[in-house]
Amino acid sequence: MPKRYRVAKPQARRGPIFSGWRRLLLPIAFLGWLGSVPGDLLERAAENIARGVRRPFRGRVWQGGWDSDAGRLAIAVRNGPTDRTSHDHDDAVLAFTRHRLLVLSRPASPERERAHLLVEFPRTAFARHRAPHPARHRKRADIAFADGSWLALKAKRSDHAGPLADLLG
Repeated sequence: MPKRYRVAKPQARRGPIFSGWRRLLLPIAFLGWLGSVPGDLLERAAENIARGVRRPFRGRVWQGGWDSDAGRLAIAVRNGPTDRTSHDHDDAVLAFTRHRLLVLSRPASPERERAHLLVEFPRTAFARHRAPHPARHRKRADIAFADGSWLALKAKRSDHAGPLADLLG
């Protein structure tokens, strides 16, 4: 997602982390951080390689550009709730009502956190995308918007994709 579409996130905690007797822990914390850097780099590289390998087999997953309704949905989900510090979310909950589609954040622990509204669309603004997607994508349902844009949605399980497509119309 281009940086210009990223939502400002909360800043890191202000003030010294290691003050008073906690300063004794500073060398240990530095060694822990130093040891985690290669692991973080390897993890990021593996994610990028996996994404690059998957892309040719997945086919087109959206159309319309960042300023379209499909782009608004992608931006809202990737940004996630404003209280999270990263821009790498791909999990959301869709709530359908008679009048609109609500896209909510998926809390890590629903019993302690509430879902945040990420974006909403009126019922007349979306429908099921009628163009077929590859048959091997059993967890996929595509949503089309009134402005001509569309986006592929991935269900958690393959038996959820059919009912999701039915809800889209």
